[in-house]
Amino acid sequence: MDLIEFGNGDNERDRLLHFADQLETFLKALLSESRDRRYFIDGFQESYFAAWEELPIHFEFLREAIRFAEPVDFLLHGLSGNQLNFKFKVINHFSTSFANASNNNNYSNTFTNSILFKFMGSLDKLLASIMDAVGAGGAVGEFKDFMESLVDDGGNEQYA
Repeated sequence: MDLIEFGNGDNERDRLLHFADQLETFLKALLSESRDRRYFIDGFQESYFAAWEELPIHFEFLREAIRFAEPVDFLLHGLSGNQLNFKFKVINHFSTSFANASNNNNYSNTFTNSILFKFMGSLDKLLASIMDAVGAGGAVGEFKDFMESLVDDGGNEQYA
């Protein structure tokens, strides 16, 4: 998978809008690659592709809410200054690690998927803060959460 950088922009609002755009790009690429790679446990592909088709409008709702949020909403939810810088540093660390692992055939699926799981967890934490701040994005967050729960950790699928 190509490296996806999160949080570019000149101010908090632009950085959060970029995050929403890149989250959509990442999830779309991840789903596309899941046709050929084993990121997720079996049995759900048809369902998650169908659910994905309903998400573009929800990404637009999220972006619109970010555009109209008050700056104090960002401040109150740790979405400004050094707090936001730190969050994007963590996310971009896992984005780089996942891109490297997914493009290196020497790594096991379990190793790559463990990075994917951490990466998705870091995305979730920032997305949850944004959703709290702007009051939108719930459908996006739920989809990402359920995809995260399907990451194949190499365990016994009988109990997954």
